[in-house]
Amino acid sequence: MKKLWLFICVLLAGCAGYRAGEVSQAYVDATPAVASVARGTPTWLDIPGARVRIELGNEIQQREHQVMLFIVPVMVDPRDKPLYPVEQGARLLLEISPAVHGASFRPEAVVLTVDEREYRPSGVQRLAVFDPGEYPLEALRDAEPGSPANLNYSLDKPGRHHQFWLRFDAPMPAPTQGIGLDLSRALHLPGQPPVPPIRFRAVRWKQGYT
Repeated sequence: MKKLWLFICVLLAGCAGYRAGEVSQAYVDATPAVASVARGTPTWLDIPGARVRIELGNEIQQREHQVMLFIVPVMVDPRDKPLYPVEQGARLLLEISPAVHGASFRPEAVVLTVDEREYRPSGVQRLAVFDPGEYPLEALRDAEPGSPANLNYSLDKPGRHHQFWLRFDAPMPAPTQGIGLDLSRALHLPGQPPVPPIRFRAVRWKQGYT
């Protein structure tokens, strides 16, 4: 009996898997040369007067396989399937770290474009505000999503990070669709030119696990 349990433990310890698919990656100016990323890799963009992180989270898994003892195949799944709740619609994680004083963010002025159709946020939530290496400032966190109408968030301290969820009344776009983001009237950075157009392209992602 002990040998059986030992054998089972060895099998479990030797189980591994690999999955891959496509996800949207944001960029400005020239299209990045990198064709694939590890799953969960954040996308940071340098724009005049700030750094921004933009994640759509529209991961599509296109294949997965698992092996036992790192050799014997036990499962292969070639089906395309989203790794996000389809019913929640489109939402976008936006993290802003200004480099100038007096910056501000008006979420109602954000424009998401999907195949030339424009959407404005139907909901916004400030998730966290923190300085690098410090605990989040809980008093500045929104308890729940709210309407973006007439909101103007002060991004008062250069280098401080502000994280937001933006929700849109639209289905989550597929990575292969034409997707763009306009922050030029939403993100005010004194003394800097308007935020350039942000585009998205489909990139391959991969993930190994045990």
